[in-house]
Amino acid sequence: MKKQMSFLVAIGFATGSILTSCQPSERKVENAKENVEEAKADLAEAKMEYTEEWEKYQNDYNEKFTNNENEINTFKARMDKSDEKFRERNRDRVNELELKNRNLRKKMDDYNTSRRNDRSNDKWEEFKREFNHDMDELGASLKTLGNDNVK
Repeated sequence: MKKQMSFLVAIGFATGSILTSCQPSERKVENAKENVEEAKADLAEAKMEYTEEWEKYQNDYNEKFTNNENEINTFKARMDKSDEKFRERNRDRVNELELKNRNLRKKMDDYNTSRRNDRSNDKWEEFKREFNHDMDELGASLKTLGNDNVK
């Protein structure tokens, strides 16, 4: 009986040891699951913030594109009422600015399409920096359009 009791105690001890040794592994698995869930939630939040920022950025610039088109059309109307010399001096410049505006709109549309594949923050920041610079240059050119030719 003592042998059986010793054997049962030994089995109980071994079982306890096994169960106890499994607990840290189970905790690690549970912690890993929690970390994955937190990472998924963080990623979903980051995607949502990025999408909101992109939509606001795109809406702001769509308004600027429309304003640029209006300025170009206003200047074209002014050219139509001017003499041939004025039209000749400004025709190429107006066409160039009109093309830049269209190309920048296309650049934004292309980025919108490609950004679905690459959501890297570095690429987004680089795009904004370059795009803002190009739009600022276009805006400055539109403001001075025809100024040097006004008589």
